[in-house]
Amino acid sequence: MTRWYLFSLLCLQLITSTCLAGLGGPNDGSNFHHFKSVTPIRAGSYTVQIIQVDGITVKEYESASGVIFAASWSGAKIPDLKIIFGEYYQEYLSAKAQHPPIRGQACSTFSSENVVVLECGRGRHITGIAYIPSLVPAGVNVHSLY
Repeated sequence: MTRWYLFSLLCLQLITSTCLAGLGGPNDGSNFHHFKSVTPIRAGSYTVQIIQVDGITVKEYESASGVIFAASWSGAKIPDLKIIFGEYYQEYLSAKAQHPPIRGQACSTFSSENVVVLECGRGRHITGIAYIPSLVPAGVNVHSLY
């Protein structure tokens, strides 16, 4: 029984780890059938995949070339940011470490060479957005993604 439970948890982690493409990664959309609620929305020169799981909403912003240029999240807890940031996760951690949160401030903005991040949270309402400026399609105002 315990082995089966551990195997099931491992499989669940593998499935969710491969469903989100991660910043800068390609998105072929073939893995989204694993989630209960996925809504693709065309918005001009990009597509938004809205994924809802475990009380968290994650939006992946995909350029016409199929690359994830931004991602946002909101919910009662923080999603697995390793999945959202993909290959940029270590860069995110380094940038965040250089900009510790200010006591009493609900939001913090920080950036690295390749990634810009805005994180906000109070109580059980946490939001965030991250984007890669060099991958944002021409004519897209990143402030409209917030």
